[in-house]
Amino acid sequence: MKVVACLLPLLCDAARIRRAVVSKYVNTQDAQVDTSADSLLNATADEDQFVAAHNKYRCMHGAGPLKWNAQMATNAANWAKSCCQSGLQHSDSYKMNPSSGENLAAGPGSVEEAVKMWYDEVADCGNMPGCNDGKKGVVGHFTAMVWKSTTELGCAVNPTGWKGYPLYVCHYANEAPNMGGGYKDNVLAKSKDEGQCGGLLLASTTTTTSSDLHDDDDDVQDDDDDVQDDDDDVQDDDDDLHDDDDDLHDDDDDRDPIALLEEEHEEYADAAAEEFEQLLLNATAAKDKFVALHNKYRCMHGAGRLKWNNQMARNAANWAKSCCKSGLKHSSSYKMNPRSGENLAAGYGTVEAAVQGWYKEVSKCGPMPGCTKGKKGVVGHFTAMVWKSTTEIGCAVNPKGWKNRPLYVCHYAKSAPNIIGAYEKNVMGKRKSERQCGR
Repeated sequence: MKVVACLLPLLCDAARIRRAVVSKYVNTQDAQVDTSADSLLNATADEDQFVAAHNKYRCMHGAGPLKWNAQMATNAANWAKSCCQSGLQHSDSYKMNPSSGENLAAGPGSVEEAVKMWYDEVADCGNMPGCNDGKKGVVGHFTAMVWKSTTELGCAVNPTGWKGYPLYVCHYANEAPNMGGGYKDNVLAKSKDEGQCGGLLLASTTTTTSSDLHDDDDDVQDDDDDVQDDDDDVQDDDDDLHDDDDDLHDDDDDRDPIALLEEEHEEYADAAAEEFEQLLLNATAAKDKFVALHNKYRCMHGAGRLKWNNQMARNAANWAKSCCKSGLKHSSSYKMNPRSGENLAAGYGTVEAAVQGWYKEVSKCGPMPGCTKGKKGVVGHFTAMVWKSTTEIGCAVNPKGWKNRPLYVCHYAKSAPNIIGAYEKNVMGKRKSERQCGR
């Protein structure tokens, strides 16, 4: 099985999956986090997010909606409280009341991202119905969440539960999923698309005249130029451990299922942690370059200096990890903590070249201040990086993140850039030369 399926946001096996109520993600740089089991059960808004996200994907695969189970949420919260500071490991969820499957994820910045990471294993499925036969990697998180005979869910979130990063635990029961011999009856092929099943849940904010929403027509998330030209290096705009042959729930196998799960996933957890830490090292090594280059161009346009934000760098690294191997696409950065704009670039050989590529869009601006009225092309990367009210930045580099070539991800926040109705106040004309601003 390929390691990629368990890399950060880190996914441990779908052997036990349920729904749990989640404590809202908190920026641990800015606040003390209460990680008691009770505190993890207070965020009913996240309960709705867990239920809605799971039921969207279940709808797509012909499975009925799940209902929230408070006891399962408590079970998940008790485990999330202290299970995984040094490494991901599963609880004895199949021995709990009710007997449950369990999914773990570590690192994602939101409930939606964690659930989507589990679902994305569908790409590694083999023949449908069933998924398991001919699988190309870990699929157990996916099969658990769409298991047809499962009816209840309970989840929890510990904002600092895995090495200081968010930990998500979901339990699935009545019946528990991923049972040997039950895959073909319970894991069905996709029969509806996201739009038919509430697919707007993870979509980018749509264009609106409201001044407090992100502008999708010309911003850091612009999809008009989403293909990278290998010659020009143009930036983007915008497990199954429950195999039927060796199943944790096989009555003929008297080995401890939890021990089996932990043994097989130790390799994935270690590899995931190492790879994510390497991305953070890449970001740290390039930190001074990212900050200096952005501040040079901001100086030229009368904007204040940006400061580095470690949480935003982590968010960027999470996305850079596996987002864009086959093509560039944006994260839900405006839903992250902190709410952020996002620039992507791929193919450039250096940080300097990538940031300069974003800045060169200034030549396509319309009248200043503002830039966007009368623009002659994509300008959203430029406007994001010089947005006057933005004060913090966090970036990451994945040397092989886009078709085995470098991928650059930068997040901008406090406040997020490219807000409709605010361009003229935040995007100034050029006031100083490059030399005056520290070429």
